[in-house]
Amino acid sequence: MQSKIPLPTDNIYKFYALFGLLLLFASTFAFLSIHHSYNEQGYKNYVELKVLEELPDLTKEQEARKFILEKQNEISISDKKFFLDIIGFFQWHAKIQPIQDEIVSKQLEKLDVEIKLLKQQQSRSRFKK
Repeated sequence: MQSKIPLPTDNIYKFYALFGLLLLFASTFAFLSIHHSYNEQGYKNYVELKVLEELPDLTKEQEARKFILEKQNEISISDKKFFLDIIGFFQWHAKIQPIQDEIVSKQLEKLDVEIKLLKQQQSRSRFKK
């Protein structure tokens, strides 16, 4: 049976690139869908929690529901912080890491120049003797 989607099996790097692209799309979709569901759940819980807080006398069921909603709110906040930390990692990768790479590159160039100068000085000192 022939595959309708031809996979590049002639070069492993093409396969790595396609697999990475697929992984990127899947993780982006998963992140966005989870973030969206957290927001929807948070809005729904917020409205219900505010209604329960406004009631003067709560039944045992309402007290339990209020407690559960407060805990869900705390968990949602911590989960959102975790996802924002992941976004922070990507911002670090996009903004800070290129600058650090450039610094390392320039340090390497400087080191190469210093080595050449030292070799020149050594060769001059040999000829003088």
